[in-house]
Amino acid sequence: MVQEGHFAREEERADVLKQLPGSEVLRADLTMLWEWYDLLCDQEERARSRLVTEAAREPVIGRFRALPGIGWIRAATFYAYLDTPWRFKKKASLWKYLGIGLERRHSGTGPTQVRVSKRCNRVLKAMILGAAQSAIQQGENRYFNQYVHWIEGGQSTQNARRNVARSMAATLWGMWKSGSAYRAELVRAVEAKDGSVLQEEGRLSGGGDPSDGMSLARKGRSSYGMNGPAAGFCHARRSSWTSASESPR
Repeated sequence: MVQEGHFAREEERADVLKQLPGSEVLRADLTMLWEWYDLLCDQEERARSRLVTEAAREPVIGRFRALPGIGWIRAATFYAYLDTPWRFKKKASLWKYLGIGLERRHSGTGPTQVRVSKRCNRVLKAMILGAAQSAIQQGENRYFNQYVHWIEGGQSTQNARRNVARSMAATLWGMWKSGSAYRAELVRAVEAKDGSVLQEEGRLSGGGDPSDGMSLARKGRSSYGMNGPAAGFCHARRSSWTSASESPR
């Protein structure tokens, strides 16, 4: 399979052409496709440049970029799609809107089920999960430490990444409400007594009673990224911009 990395540069395209059958029509068609590719890449870069220029005029977007895994595109996406932080009374509502929160469902007198919310803004879901993945891949930051803790606690990579996404979303939301800057020291490493989401997800993945997990989530108190900061400081050219592979640009 030929991937983008095989033809992004001129010298790489020459190697691809050498592997083709001796059909001039095929070579001409492929060359034309590359011309379209170059044009679209140029348009993408110019559009991105304009977006960054506009985003830089909003101070809160600039502050969002201090978080690991958050670049101009992700910061602007979060800002534009949420519009205002005051539309949510609590972070649980924000998490559900982002598609990373939990909801209870039951039918009649049947058992209550707890599952990840499916009714959500899918653009924001891709954005926040991608940011979490980028922060994890960077390593040596508070969110990476949270991820390692949850993995060592027996969580799946999917649940651990979702927990990191919740932590990051709560941080962004709090910073926006308070007008404050990002402070990494407030994103504390999750301790055993703190991991409300850890316990909650653990119940779901371990086959226990989901309602027990929800009760634990209500009782738990976690790090700044999950349940807000300590008292006294209220944070009240070549790829998809919101994909998990986005580097903070």
